[in-house]
Amino acid sequence: PARPTGDLVAQAAANAVLASLTGTASGGGTAAREVAADTITPGTRLVQLGAYDSAESARADWDRMAAQFGALMSGRARVVQEAESGGRAFWRLRAHGFADEADARQFCAAVTLAQMQPFIASLFGIGHRFQ
Repeated sequence: PARPTGDLVAQAAANAVLASLTGTASGGGTAAREVAADTITPGTRLVQLGAYDSAESARADWDRMAAQFGALMSGRARVVQEAESGGRAFWRLRAHGFADEADARQFCAAVTLAQMQPFIASLFGIGHRFQ
């Protein structure tokens, strides 16, 4: 029999990581729970999933990710945080709900396998690119 290669191997690995994180390799959609950035204790580990031109775009992308990667996003809350760089406002989309940095890194590994581009962020701190 032929050995799976390329995308099939990546998908199998992603499914295995998802199963280890959630107890299942597939998940259903649930209503997004949002946490206000100003209520999060400084130093809390978050995973940044993207930066957007509007809060609405960030929320819509969370909803898309939750629909596509339901099991992975299960138990996480979204954080949409306004920021400014070079005089331009943007909104960070971050996931909240990690026990510690190891838990956040495991989540990053799973979303990287799922072809998203996350990095670990500490509220009010510098993030670490996960690759």
